[in-house]
Amino acid sequence: MYPLSPDPLPLRMKSAILFGASGLVGSSLLNQLLDNPAYNKVIIVVRKPLPVQHPKLTMVVGDYSSLPNLKPQLKADEVFIALGTTKKKTPDQNEYYRIDHDYQTKGKVEADIMALGFDHTCIFRPSMLVGDRKESRPAERFFIGLFSILNPLLAGSWKRYHSIHVKDLAAAMINAANDPTVTVKRYHWQDMRDKIV
Repeated sequence: MYPLSPDPLPLRMKSAILFGASGLVGSSLLNQLLDNPAYNKVIIVVRKPLPVQHPKLTMVVGDYSSLPNLKPQLKADEVFIALGTTKKKTPDQNEYYRIDHDYQTKGKVEADIMALGFDHTCIFRPSMLVGDRKESRPAERFFIGLFSILNPLLAGSWKRYHSIHVKDLAAAMINAANDPTVTVKRYHWQDMRDKIV
């Protein structure tokens, strides 16, 4: 007779907060977080309700300027930030700057976030994003087509400019969040590819 193997330890369920769930990357992140068995609760902060229902989903409606008032509802193990906008969607210059600069994790904001001392901080720097947008963007479609030709030619340090599909980016973000060995890391294309299982 062989000794019985002990029952595996139960999977610790996690919760996540997602900012930017209505965008191209955020919507893919939302779908994958809701489908991922490691998460039992996903909180999204939106300016207006989204047509999404799921047992794991908690939708917090509020303007990002009112975040201090929302603080009691914003408690989770992980935070995903996929904020951004376009000038077409946000014609008001002050509002565009506020969303694209003040709320997005790039440049000086990256350094500020890393200085907060979280246990894990992963910053993703994709180049051209490939995915189905709701709005028509002919110039972007042109560049996506161009990148499909250029991608095989990008080698060495140029690989970081390789395009990536939003579904792959979202998967890499979630896999990085579930990697306990990572403390602080900036991810470029090859790093993202390495995180896709």
